[in-house]
Amino acid sequence: MKLSWGTGIAIFYSSFVLVLLGFVFASTKQDHSLVSDTYYQEDLHYQHKMEDIQRTSQLDHAFELTVNQHPSAISINIPKELAHFKGKMTLFHPAYASLDQTYQIEKKTINPLVVPVRKLIKGRWLVKIEGRNDGKQYFHETYLMAP
Repeated sequence: MKLSWGTGIAIFYSSFVLVLLGFVFASTKQDHSLVSDTYYQEDLHYQHKMEDIQRTSQLDHAFELTVNQHPSAISINIPKELAHFKGKMTLFHPAYASLDQTYQIEKKTINPLVVPVRKLIKGRWLVKIEGRNDGKQYFHETYLMAP
């Protein structure tokens, strides 16, 4: 069976439009939310955050985090220089904003500090630790892999 060139062009344009509509439909099903609900306010304080990161990087020891599966917890080795550290730890899951978690942390005399957390699903988590020690603000950001 032989098709005329006019029929071939019509089939080509029709299939192109159908594929394009399929992509439009699929894109409407994607979650386009921001990583944080307060993204724009956080962006305004970017310079302060950079100063906090610089201050944290100048410490003799770095923050160290490990995941404990049983029970579900995160162990945090807070640097020795931060004897009176008090702040919060935020866990962000890049795929599901509903799994984000925030915990208040305070350094006790025991290191590591063990923070019990809700069940961490398998995958990569962004962990942000921010807090104060003797009037100075500190910020540490790292990724953890939950097995």
